[in-house]
Amino acid sequence: DVSAPGQGAGGWAYATLGPARTVLKVRESTQTVRGDHELALLSDLCPGFIESIVIAPEGITPPLSWHLSAADQQAIDEAWERVGVGAAVRKLESAFADASDRSTGCRLNQPE
Repeated sequence: DVSAPGQGAGGWAYATLGPARTVLKVRESTQTVRGDHELALLSDLCPGFIESIVIAPEGITPPLSWHLSAADQQAIDEAWERVGVGAAVRKLESAFADASDRSTGCRLNQPE
């Protein structure tokens, strides 16, 4: 059975909001891929200089809305409280406590 135009899954709401949702999803994934690529390039030039530490709340997917409900705000606050005592934060603290110069092997510092 072929649906009439505008009568398929999602209907007019999806046809109206779908392009905006697509732009947001593509933007997010593109930024992630580009950031990972640039980090890899810099890591190749400066081995051992960069240590990647991801600090992000787990177990929630924050809404993309500008207006957060009280429940959304509470869920985000609780997730960040869990992050504050997690392994990633301890790893970050350790990295800042390390005063050694990691730039000595960096090819950016060497004259051409």
